[in-house]
Amino acid sequence: MRWPEYCALLDRYRPDVAHLYRLLMAVKHIHLNKHSHQPPALVVLGQASCGKTTMLEEVYTGPELDVWLDKFTGASFVTGGSQLDEEEAKNIDWLPRIRFRTVHCSDLNAILGGHRDVIRSTIGDLTRILDGKGYLKATGNNPTRPYEGDYRWALLGGCTPCSPEAGAAMSEAGPRLFFVNMRTRAVGDGMDSPSITHESRSTLIAAATNLLRTHWWDYCWGHPQPIGLMCELDAMPAEVKKWLNRAAILTSKARAMFREVGGVTRMDEEKPWRARTFYEELAIGHMTAREGTSVTMADLAPVLEVAVETGREFLGHLCRAVVRCGGVVPVDYFCAFQNMTESDATVVFQKAVSVGLGQIMVGSGTGRPVTAFSVRGGPFSWLGEEEVRQLMWEDKRLDDPAGTPSPTTPPPSTIHPPSPPPTLQPPPLASVAENAAAILT
Repeated sequence: MRWPEYCALLDRYRPDVAHLYRLLMAVKHIHLNKHSHQPPALVVLGQASCGKTTMLEEVYTGPELDVWLDKFTGASFVTGGSQLDEEEAKNIDWLPRIRFRTVHCSDLNAILGGHRDVIRSTIGDLTRILDGKGYLKATGNNPTRPYEGDYRWALLGGCTPCSPEAGAAMSEAGPRLFFVNMRTRAVGDGMDSPSITHESRSTLIAAATNLLRTHWWDYCWGHPQPIGLMCELDAMPAEVKKWLNRAAILTSKARAMFREVGGVTRMDEEKPWRARTFYEELAIGHMTAREGTSVTMADLAPVLEVAVETGREFLGHLCRAVVRCGGVVPVDYFCAFQNMTESDATVVFQKAVSVGLGQIMVGSGTGRPVTAFSVRGGPFSWLGEEEVRQLMWEDKRLDDPAGTPSPTTPPPSTIHPPSPPPTLQPPPLASVAENAAAILT
């Protein structure tokens, strides 16, 4: 099985979500390269019964290379049960079982749902394991069981849209998990939806398995000591590196969080380096899947698909809309795109402005002002360029949900810049002297 053959099967059986299948297979190819050192973790977000589990099942290639878990928690990797001796506990621990394999989990709500304190604790364990260097766990009842060394693995999961509490907890732990949204075309009278039959499922599962075995996985992955392939990173074109940097910076902005510290609200922004590493390895994974010898612009498609979707809450959806609308998203379009009210869409626009993604535009025409969100003239103006849509998979087709109005640029508008910071007046010299004297006393 070769990559063009596999993509042709996806276009035949799963045309609406073919880009997601290709993305998942690119992730599964990441660790085929010796350069890889960061375990990739990609989560597909979508409402219940949208097909996430079916997709994960159809890229699952069996226990030799993959591990299937319906649910798991942070404690599943290294158990701390007091009733077990050290040898029994090691037989139960999942961390050595998933080493050099891809974990498929259809329900990550056990980790990303619930109370914020529980999420923070679980994410803390998971992010340490996602460093790929093992895990050291000690409890008061059992001795320490060290797992040190090369413990790389990969995670592909499905989850319903995350709560703000989960976003805050993940922001505190660092950008280990990346997200992409699952969208399918609406089905109504006179519209046909590709049927999921036993034949199509069997065909896609066999194709995914044969594709991975064709690409030397028996020699490079799923074994105690993977051999791996090499990719010369220094030979990566400068244009590709530029786009990788753009994607990482966009991710750091779209996932920024506001926190109150000592009565002062500030924006905590992720550093782009870990995202940059993930995107670089994702491009290499796609290169390996298509049997290329060097990374080219064609390998940026999976990178950009994730970069425009992984923003917190609705910012990922807004970035996708920006790409589709050419840089300016009318509020009516975004309301239909996300099935929300105008007031809620305006709140999303304001959040995007607060983290520095773009600006809000207010129409100057008569009647109700036409509000839109724009990235033109800003640091992310490249999101509205035609080149981005040509590099990506999904937006080449512009398969918007049925009933969504065509993206149109609003009438001439005025851009409302952010309010200037208040002018700070220095305190009188007398009070400065008094404060200094009090401190010395």
